[in-house]
Amino acid sequence: MNIIKVFFVIAAILSGVMAVFQFLLSLGLPFGKLAWGGESARLSNKLRISSLISSLIMIFAMVILLEKADLLSIIGNDTVITISMWIFVAIFGLSTLGNIASKSKLEKTIMTPIAAYLVIAFLLAIIR
Repeated sequence: MNIIKVFFVIAAILSGVMAVFQFLLSLGLPFGKLAWGGESARLSNKLRISSLISSLIMIFAMVILLEKADLLSIIGNDTVITISMWIFVAIFGLSTLGNIASKSKLEKTIMTPIAAYLVIAFLLAIIR
């Protein structure tokens, strides 16, 4: 496996970990200091729904990356994959900025590098 594929696999694993994390938040586990501004350990019902949606988005991001690395074939449409990748660049770019602006030191320290890595991974995947 070449270094670019390894980079994409790491990004896919991070996406999967983030999907699990967001799903756990949606169940009400007290990890809220790491997400959504870090204002409370347990999320409100509205943010729990947002976390559930985020977990599904992260699963889709993982699929897109694995497909781009030629390790999975579910979508099979290059146009859909490329458009999705640009959307994820925007999502993770905004996420990086939000994490940087967060009042939560935990969110800044842990989530900012993850979101930034994902922006870089999707950009690399697009130009690959």
